[in-house]
Amino acid sequence: MTTSHRAPDVVLLPEALWRTLELRHTGAVDSMTGDHLERRRRGEPHPVADFLFTYYRTSVATVRRWHPGPGIILENAHLTERVHWRHYERASLHGRAGLIVDPESVRARCAPRIARARAIVEATASRPGAMGCFGLHEWAMLYRGGDDDFRHHRVPLRVSHARIDEVVEQSRLRCTHFDAFRFFTDPAVPLNHHVLTREGQFRYEQPACLHSGMDLYSHVAAMEAGAPGELLRDTLGAAFDAREVDMRSSPYDLSAWGLEPIPVESPEGRAVFVAHQRAWIGRTQALRARFLESVRRLEPSTLKPSTPESSRLDSSRPVLSVDSDGRPVRREQHRTAAGRPR
Repeated sequence: MTTSHRAPDVVLLPEALWRTLELRHTGAVDSMTGDHLERRRRGEPHPVADFLFTYYRTSVATVRRWHPGPGIILENAHLTERVHWRHYERASLHGRAGLIVDPESVRARCAPRIARARAIVEATASRPGAMGCFGLHEWAMLYRGGDDDFRHHRVPLRVSHARIDEVVEQSRLRCTHFDAFRFFTDPAVPLNHHVLTREGQFRYEQPACLHSGMDLYSHVAAMEAGAPGELLRDTLGAAFDAREVDMRSSPYDLSAWGLEPIPVESPEGRAVFVAHQRAWIGRTQALRARFLESVRRLEPSTLKPSTPESSRLDSSRPVLSVDSDGRPVRREQHRTAAGRPR
């Protein structure tokens, strides 16, 4: 592993501070995932939480691993086990050494996935939220099906098959998310406002969709060390919340897991679902903006190696500190009257 000198937009995070951020991150992830891990040890499935680590094929261990994202040197991290982690390289600033995420390494391994995710997220972010689906995709997945057509075999229904069929037939299916639409029963497919395809995914994704927002967690995870840990943690938290609303709006009875239904078969339930969507738009559009900025930070033109001369101590090069909430902030070097940094 070679040592590289970095450009002025690179900052250094002192060891005590990045370890504080790392500890805060793992603690927050443990709070979100502890119950899931305990159930898994006991062999107890959960119809809400398990989805995030099976459908998306991620792991709690991956989410617990905090990364700063590109452009931040972690002081003395080369003396820790992080030196063996993928996508890191040695770097120094102001004579202080550590590790930094190598954007080129991330791009070499993850570029196709990141490029596709970026295109989808940009398209989604450009549109207004379309409310009116009322979370009926789970209903459409059971439409005119039999007892063997359950997607969640261990979870009982809270309404009859006849009622499911009635609700679907009396509603206008407006699903915009292909990865929900592809599980519709054959009779439900032509009832949707659009026939969705993988190739047309860029055309229909929109920010009111719960699943589109949940996918941000997968998109961020696909960036590996290129994604700031705070963004990965926040998208996971959003996905947990959306998955709960998603399943509460379904025809399934989740009372055994302490979850009350959102009865979208009624006007009252639909109003509750739309209220969730309105809040969801604001929450996930902010996450999309952060995702796109993180992707931009991986671009080749963002972080350019500097010359040895420009790697000397310079007042324009910040060292990171943290604010009262533990988030990194830039702290400029101060000069004396003689012009020397102090």
